[in-house]
Amino acid sequence: MAKQRNSGTSFLILLIVFAVGGILGNLIGEFFGDYLPLLNMSREVGLSSPLELDLNFIYLQFGLLVRLNLAGVLGLLLAIWLFRRL
Repeated sequence: MAKQRNSGTSFLILLIVFAVGGILGNLIGEFFGDYLPLLNMSREVGLSSPLELDLNFIYLQFGLLVRLNLAGVLGLLLAIWLFRRL
């Protein structure tokens, strides 16, 4: 019998598992990058300079930059697999 989850709780757990998997994957890539350079090759995706919005009474900056490497992607895939097993 399949487990029933609240969709909001399920999404929050997915985000947490996704973030932890990516962080651990990147850390493993940084640690083993000297021995396996392929793990440490990365690509940056996002805004290189932040988007600025000045409304005189408030100043906002928006920016997002994601650095992906092979170990991070493997960590994300492992996290998704573990999430589906929960």
